[in-house]
Amino acid sequence: MPGVLISRRRVLTGFGAAALALGLASCGGASATTAPTSSSAQAATSATAPSSAAATTAASTTSSAAAAAPAPAAPAGGSAQLVFFTWGSAERFKIWGDQVVGGFNKGHPGIVATLLEGPSDYEPKLLTMAAGGTAPDVFRLSEYWAVDIFAKNFCLQLDPYLARDKFKIEDHTSPPYTQCQYQGKWYAVPHGAAGNFVVWYNRDLFTKAQVAFPTDDWTWNDFLTTAKALTKSDAGKPVQWGTSMEMVNYGVPYSYIWSNGGDELTPDGKSYLLDQQPAMQALQLLADLTTKEHVAPTAAEIPQGLGDIFLSGKVAMHYSGAWYEATAHQAKFDFGLVLNPKMNASSERVAFAEQNATAAYRQGKHLDAAWQLLQYLISPENQKVESSTGLNGPSDPAILNSPDFLNVNGAPYSRKAIVPGLLAKTRGATLIPGYAQIQTAYSQKLATVWTGATTLQNAVPQVVAVAKQVIAQDQQSG
Repeated sequence: MPGVLISRRRVLTGFGAAALALGLASCGGASATTAPTSSSAQAATSATAPSSAAATTAASTTSSAAAAAPAPAAPAGGSAQLVFFTWGSAERFKIWGDQVVGGFNKGHPGIVATLLEGPSDYEPKLLTMAAGGTAPDVFRLSEYWAVDIFAKNFCLQLDPYLARDKFKIEDHTSPPYTQCQYQGKWYAVPHGAAGNFVVWYNRDLFTKAQVAFPTDDWTWNDFLTTAKALTKSDAGKPVQWGTSMEMVNYGVPYSYIWSNGGDELTPDGKSYLLDQQPAMQALQLLADLTTKEHVAPTAAEIPQGLGDIFLSGKVAMHYSGAWYEATAHQAKFDFGLVLNPKMNASSERVAFAEQNATAAYRQGKHLDAAWQLLQYLISPENQKVESSTGLNGPSDPAILNSPDFLNVNGAPYSRKAIVPGLLAKTRGATLIPGYAQIQTAYSQKLATVWTGATTLQNAVPQVVAVAKQVIAQDQQSG
């Protein structure tokens, strides 16, 4: 994910190509992206995007015009040329180009897609291209930034294509979908970094301390008791911790707030509730892990050069996304995974899942071809490619719920906890234009809470003030 979170994004490689292939066989190995019968690939003589004047005009058109039914393509007079834009490294760009874009081209005669490698400042670059009328035909978006692009009217509204082709995105992907919708309309397909956030745990440390492995019905008290039992000191200096603080370091600890009956941004995007009692209580319990219970390290306590704290073997439990399995498989110890704990015995456990998005430029020259590429990216065929090569884990419900995917011989033994909706209710973050500003304020203002330098009562109101400004701006523009 580009932007503030990209340095922490690790993409899943360890889901198992063999198991995935079996899962694909059960739901049909062929691509679900047959070209619509009502139209053919649009003719093209150039891959150049519309001029800046055209883009300016497009940004001022009404939403009803944006939602017009797809017009039939012009008779083919050559190949439709598409540009696909994504972020990544040199190794990943090669996979994107050779296997994803290349796989699409092989199955779609009359369309030629090429890869445009994104720079480190991916998001500003995309905005600049879109504002100047030179945006690529299809581009990837990070979850927390996607709605900003939708609100600027740069993206193709997909509802007319979904209706025309009787295509349901939900049949091919798992939630959340908040990063793909804006004002009740679809503007992107879910694509990349799918699955619930879970607690990864070091089975060897549990076994050595004779502590029972956690189960999916555990509570916060169980979690805290376990963390205390697995925290070790030598001459008063901590040498092993029961848990890391990644549940707050990564971003807003949604699952802990939701599981305590609270919320951050309400589903309608109109109220920010981080300062309300359920949310504040959950945040305080998390802060206490370092400042009161001393079962998690502060940043200052982590030895320099330690690297990934879970792989170091210095922490017993580590909260992270489903995509972390690739990293966990580098461990020199046995590991498992489990859902986040309930906050109390009577509360409903709510899991947090995130997923990125891929959209099409609404002023592209070959909209029907771009729509076919979007369909292909979430097809079982391409999900097999992306999973087996380590780009992204699968999102297709048929794959995720297949026995061959869920049951693993060896670590992590079972993947049930990462599947959205299988063992617990799953939600995605509520997203509105400008949400990244709220995230930034949260990270900056609460950083000193986790070290004990300030209190939640001092820090949270500052985040709420930023959130209210963002909400007001959204309401004014909406």
